[in-house]
Amino acid sequence: VDNLKISFRWPNGFGEASGTIQHVVSGVDLVAKPNGPDIGSVIEWETNTRAKHRIQWIRETIGDIPPPTTQWFGPTGLFYRRLGLTEDESVSRPQYHTESIWGNVFIQSFRVGLASYHFINEGGTELDGAYISYENPLCSNWPPLDNGSTVPGRVPFSNIEWDPSTRIFQGTIEWENRYETTWQGCTKWRYKMVFDTEYICILSGSVKSSHEIGSTVERDMSTFGEGLIYANAACVDKFSALLMSREAQNDSLAQPMNDTETRNQYRSLSNDLRQRLNIEGASADSISMVDRLLASAVIRPSRNPIDFNA
Repeated sequence: VDNLKISFRWPNGFGEASGTIQHVVSGVDLVAKPNGPDIGSVIEWETNTRAKHRIQWIRETIGDIPPPTTQWFGPTGLFYRRLGLTEDESVSRPQYHTESIWGNVFIQSFRVGLASYHFINEGGTELDGAYISYENPLCSNWPPLDNGSTVPGRVPFSNIEWDPSTRIFQGTIEWENRYETTWQGCTKWRYKMVFDTEYICILSGSVKSSHEIGSTVERDMSTFGEGLIYANAACVDKFSALLMSREAQNDSLAQPMNDTETRNQYRSLSNDLRQRLNIEGASADSISMVDRLLASAVIRPSRNPIDFNA
């Protein structure tokens, strides 16, 4: 590989190649470092134009495109806006799918993008398969990767296994293999998630961490239903639809929580849901989170409590 022959043409205003050519001068060695230079390293470029003859690039991250920058503002710093959000990175509102894990999004703390799990396509790979989203602004308060780079906004699962008969998903997050670094000392995470029969929440499962490349030794990291409480991001819409269906069956024109009949419908739905999840092995904390989401569909039907990070 001749590193000095690395070059590209600048696009013009119409998305086509222009006559401006940018070629590398120093800082790249694709034989020694096929994935590019280390974080903090400088690449020197030259162009065939006088206006921008010499260019320097400083590598800030390794891996996928980092999440958009979060800018906090307001008197108390509680408001934020996201900078650099592209159309491809935009967040669409999750939809509920009752027959399979695929198409669903599972969240903790009522927030999409706070280490939420996105199951896109059973036959997909990389980000088109399944991934963890760290796109919520609160993730900017978390530690960076151990090489100092920002945690990627979306981290795909590898080695995915899905058993629809048992509703068990398994997969790994390959920090070292994918990003050439660790996160808080971990080279890899291995996930096992068990879902309820209607994909309302994650019943049980675990996250185990590896700390040496190639080692089979794992440490218990987190447990679903205990430290990790996850529910379907679209279940409030699901609950609202169920309540509306029951109201329609009873030919009721009353608004939610304004009459005894509606409150009874809520209690009936809540009791049925609690009983089913309890039988299927959901923890008390998981059932409590789901019930809070159900209650919000009744108490404030016009306001979804989920932060969709849109």
